[in-house]
Amino acid sequence: MVTFQYLSLVTQLCKFTEMIGPYSTQLRITSTNNAKKNIISKTNKSSHNIQK
Repeated sequence: MVTFQYLSLVTQLCKFTEMIGPYSTQLRITSTNNAKKNIISKTNKSSHNIQK
């Protein structure tokens, strides 16, 4: 549930940065990559706990 809220927050951030201008493209890519990394690390941690 937290992951979904985080994703919608990132999506809103992306839409907001698109309105700012050309500079936003790099910003959006960075925030999207960070979001993916966070989700991957969260997923790895939870699957780690299941294996134990």
